[in-house]
Amino acid sequence: MSENNHVLVVDDDPKHLLLMKRGLPLKSNVVVDVASHPEGARNLILANKVPYSVIWSDFDFQNSKINGMEFFSEVSDLSPLSSRLLCSAELDKDIMSFLMKKGAIHSYAAKPISLESISSATEIGIAHHQLNLLQRTLDDANLKFDEGLVKTINYCEKINQITGSTKNGSSFLHGIEFDGRKLEREQLVVRIKTLEENFNMFNQKTNALLSQNRAQVRGRNDLSQRIIISSQARKKITQRLKDVFMEKLK
Repeated sequence: MSENNHVLVVDDDPKHLLLMKRGLPLKSNVVVDVASHPEGARNLILANKVPYSVIWSDFDFQNSKINGMEFFSEVSDLSPLSSRLLCSAELDKDIMSFLMKKGAIHSYAAKPISLESISSATEIGIAHHQLNLLQRTLDDANLKFDEGLVKTINYCEKINQITGSTKNGSSFLHGIEFDGRKLEREQLVVRIKTLEENFNMFNQKTNALLSQNRAQVRGRNDLSQRIIISSQARKKITQRLKDVFMEKLK
């Protein structure tokens, strides 16, 4: 996992909050915030300078007017790139699987929980969050592609930063274990394939733009170096999408 993933846990059970607060950082490199009801969680989401990668929520709250799914409806607007994970004793596995298929949540854990269960689900949530970040950046880049070469290189570098592809041993979608979660694997396969197609189109457009602007690059050592680094990083991302991560999903 990335070292900078922030996780928010919303539950009115103090024992559950304590387990998540103390246990998740032992299993993964995450920072955990907790709230006992959706209203408090809403304030944390708005105040947090670093967007949450994953937001866990219980389903039923004794001290709130809304339930966990209603809270997640708000989360979709407040923090659309965050993954939504449900933890519940009230809903059975079939209902939570149905909610996953609808896209309402990305994974779940049934109570009573185990540290292994919440850790593997959190890994899946972080994977979705990374894909959300990359897809959003690709969408923005494609929308503003006509703004020219330097703007495109800026977007390439932003993608490189998200994926860690300019570093050795990239943390992008790295080391994820799924603990027999078949449905989650299937959903991630679909997302990866779609993202791969979008990224290939972005690469084609970027390469064409670079070819069209060779004169602009000539004599600009700073720009040339940025292009070389960007091209190398994009190749790493493509390789990672095709090989490393897909291999884990077979």
